[in-house]
Amino acid sequence: MVVKSKPVCKICTGEQPPLTYRNPEFLAQFLTEKGMIKSRKTTNFCPKCQRRLAREIKRARILALLPFTTLSLKLSPKELIEYFGEEQKQQMEEEEVVQ
Repeated sequence: MVVKSKPVCKICTGEQPPLTYRNPEFLAQFLTEKGMIKSRKTTNFCPKCQRRLAREIKRARILALLPFTTLSLKLSPKELIEYFGEEQKQQMEEEEVVQ
């Protein structure tokens, strides 16, 4: 009978840099395309390091180093230009009517 060994946490062993909100490039690899934090099964971190990872990602989000969500997945660049272009046109028209 072959027994699979549990994956070892790379943070605890020192193979990866320490978890800190000051390194958003490193933290970004633990986010999905939608901006959600990856699960412990995916990251192979121990529970303690997974909690630290979540806390540091949340700190980086509050300091605007990481996005809360990715708007680019919801709207294409063309749709963004059209959306914001229409808003500006409406604002200019409203200003002309007021004057």
